[in-house]
Amino acid sequence: MKFIVPFRKVRWLALIFILPALLMRSADSFHPPSFREIAVTVDDLPGVKTGGDEAADAVRVSRKIVRVLKKHGIPAVGFVNAARAFPDDADAARRILKIWTDAGMELGNHTAEHSSLHQVSVEEFKTDIREGLRLLKEKMDSKAQPVRYFRHPCLHTGRTLEIRGEIDGLLGGLGLTVAPVTFDNGEWIYAAAYHKAIMAKDRKAKSMIADSYLDYMEQKLVYFENQSLKLLGREMPQIMLIHANKLNADHLDDLLGMLEQRGYGFVSLATVLKDDAFELPDTYTGRGGISCLHRWAWSRGVDPKSFFAGEPEVPSEILKLAGVESE
Repeated sequence: MKFIVPFRKVRWLALIFILPALLMRSADSFHPPSFREIAVTVDDLPGVKTGGDEAADAVRVSRKIVRVLKKHGIPAVGFVNAARAFPDDADAARRILKIWTDAGMELGNHTAEHSSLHQVSVEEFKTDIREGLRLLKEKMDSKAQPVRYFRHPCLHTGRTLEIRGEIDGLLGGLGLTVAPVTFDNGEWIYAAAYHKAIMAKDRKAKSMIADSYLDYMEQKLVYFENQSLKLLGREMPQIMLIHANKLNADHLDDLLGMLEQRGYGFVSLATVLKDDAFELPDTYTGRGGISCLHRWAWSRGVDPKSFFAGEPEVPSEILKLAGVESE
């Protein structure tokens, strides 16, 4: 496995991005921390839909992912679409969630049906939240940790501040805290391409996709490290979003190894959310499901052409293999 941006070069990349700010701040404040922190979150449990709805595959995926998470000592949170079921095995979802909770992982509400707040009515979305929490509690082991986090599907939080406020009020009443994302990425596109390569029994394509995925994820992480420097003058702890799919079942160990090489230690979502950055205003109401770092930047009224420039994109070859026109 090759890493595109060696750790020793990150300081210089960061300084290039933030050079104008050096006139106002001490250069010492921009050195990467000796110990970086990241929380790992995994969406779309009990398993990403692939068209076949094979319960056995979803069980294997969760077992492999959880085994790797435990190997690295990671207190991950898995976000559940609680209405997701497997026609060939009615009890599979319950067993999959138990794999996670038996390993000490938390589960969070990702709605029952994975509906987008930008595509359904506010009342429909509220119903999906409530039903997601009800079904999740029903399917979880009674000894599992209580549900305390919610993640918006597609990271869509509402097209108006009034809608967002209404949803936030419901979540607060249910005792749920929104789980944002700092390290957003196109991993789901790679996963779609990888699944198609598996179905085609194309080993060469599988290997190429996996190598490209690991390179892309490091490039993307460097980008968000630099976005944090540009916006906050420091590297904040990260929250990574990935999904429960075959790509991560096979290559999560390599991905986590890259994070460790970059100096990251794995911490809980609760630990990351204590960072002062999460008190920053978020007034973004656009169509995109974007990183909270970018939400905060929009809220500050930055020049998007300069601030958002240079974000790594999924290569066209991967988009084509995944059947996706653009990222």
